[in-house]
Amino acid sequence: MNFRGRSSTAAPTKKNDGLPIVNGRKVQRRNNNYYGDSDESFKGHNNNSSKNRLIRWMITAALIVTAMLIGLSDNSSSSSSSSSSNKNNSPAATTSEVVSSSSQAASAVASASATTTSKTTTTPPPPPPAATTTTSASAWTATKFPPDQCTKEQLDATLKQLPDSLQCSRSWSKDCSYRVKTTGCQNPILAREFYASKTSSAFKNNKDEPFIGVVLGWDGNDIPIDMLYVGSTLNPKYQLAKNKWNELLDKQDDSCRNTIVSSSSSNDATTYRKAHTYVVNWDNLSSSKRTPAVNLVELKNQPDNLKISDTEMIAYKINTYDYLGKKDSFTKLLSDHDGSKNQLQRQQPIHYLDMQRGEGLDYTILTELIPTLLTQVRFLKFEYNKEGSWKHQSLRTLISFLKNDIESNSFICYWSGSNSNTASTTDNNLLWRITDCFLDHYEQQQYARIQCVSSTHDDVKQLALQMEQKFLHTIYNIK
Repeated sequence: MNFRGRSSTAAPTKKNDGLPIVNGRKVQRRNNNYYGDSDESFKGHNNNSSKNRLIRWMITAALIVTAMLIGLSDNSSSSSSSSSSNKNNSPAATTSEVVSSSSQAASAVASASATTTSKTTTTPPPPPPAATTTTSASAWTATKFPPDQCTKEQLDATLKQLPDSLQCSRSWSKDCSYRVKTTGCQNPILAREFYASKTSSAFKNNKDEPFIGVVLGWDGNDIPIDMLYVGSTLNPKYQLAKNKWNELLDKQDDSCRNTIVSSSSSNDATTYRKAHTYVVNWDNLSSSKRTPAVNLVELKNQPDNLKISDTEMIAYKINTYDYLGKKDSFTKLLSDHDGSKNQLQRQQPIHYLDMQRGEGLDYTILTELIPTLLTQVRFLKFEYNKEGSWKHQSLRTLISFLKNDIESNSFICYWSGSNSNTASTTDNNLLWRITDCFLDHYEQQQYARIQCVSSTHDDVKQLALQMEQKFLHTIYNIK
């Protein structure tokens, strides 16, 4: 250790080099570096200090990123990663500790990677099989008047029975579903039985009210006389006349409307209801239609007790071209304008309106010739077609008109299933609702039959519910 003498001349102030000063003198001590190494070892270590600091920084950064990845891939490793990260961020960590931590982190990354891969590639178990549901009887019980719009289940069931096909798009194809189901023998049995009952709700407001039936376009059949038979609550007089009609028309074995068995034990003539039928008849407009062997006047004027009076059956023979293009022209023909007792009275219920031979005029008749008369109608039957006024018209439009555009009345319409004239009642006279149940392929025009019931007039609520019930039975029970 060297000592220097004192001088009166002030020595220049030297920059403090970090040595301690004792009694005005610097005292040397062993030079230890930041990491506690001796001066000798520090000299060798210092050469690589920058490189080491860079390596440590890179390792620390890698560990932080690793910890973040582990935390994202698996929450269970977050605690371990956090501990490892805190330890390696400490400035007192040794190289061996860093290497050890790095090794552990690498192991954790591998583990997390394996876990992630496992989660990605593992196929989830298949879902349990859908439960098989069977529509219960209560699901096809009609209780609402009018009915709601069809559900998807009901539409699917209807489509299964009335499927779309290439046949429906072909002109006059006999194999289109709704043509096949409706062009056979027609027997609207629900309406016939409803009006044949002596306790029918149709006459609950006035028990003395007569039954009124209207036929637009007679097709050489027994429909006019059957209306009298049904509407009179099965008066045997009309049953005998009906049998004679079918004999003269050579349709004894081809009468679609079978005999209805009365539920009443009374045969007293005073208990039969009064009935009137209006028939608007015109010459055949189509060359394919044959003229009936016997005309309507001859059928009415049978001898003895088979004669039908002009008050029981009112017949009109017209030229249709005199009425086309004139709004409500058929309404004016049938309605009371001069006080005649043989004409329909205003607001009088028309219980049954049938268009068996519209010859393609059904659309025009309904929308132009009798729209006002329709306000009085309770039950309606007509034909879908692709000739006449149907050529440029839409069934969807007509169904909407019948539901929404008639003043103070609204109709719910159904495809009218055929009667096979067999003893079976399971597959006869089926109904498929069209209103609020419309399938797009119905727009493909084919020859088919439709029947509708008023959903406005409360006197036919019972019939409307029966028809809806038949529809639900058809789609859920008939295979």
